[in-house]
Amino acid sequence: MDQIYSQGSGSGRNVNSFNYNSCNKIINTVVNNTIADDKPQILQWLSPLEPQKRHQQICDKRHDGVGEWIFGREEFVKWRTENNGSHPVIFCEGDQGVGKTHLR
Repeated sequence: MDQIYSQGSGSGRNVNSFNYNSCNKIINTVVNNTIADDKPQILQWLSPLEPQKRHQQICDKRHDGVGEWIFGREEFVKWRTENNGSHPVIFCEGDQGVGKTHLR
């Protein structure tokens, strides 16, 4: 610190720069450590539904052959073959409880 004051030639610029950089490093260290330590709790708070666990539960409950009928539908075949199959998403609409979640 004495070295910084002697280099400043009366100017507070170096001291201010030192204070800013030092404080910034300390703040970043504290924030990064806090985030790393609290990440599981933060994720749980953001998504208490545990989507990976829910997805696995749904996969475990699926029955063979459920939804196979869709692959033979003209609409599906057309969607699948258009543009060399470059459409990565299909939207399935239906009432609650009809089994959309269990389609493969």
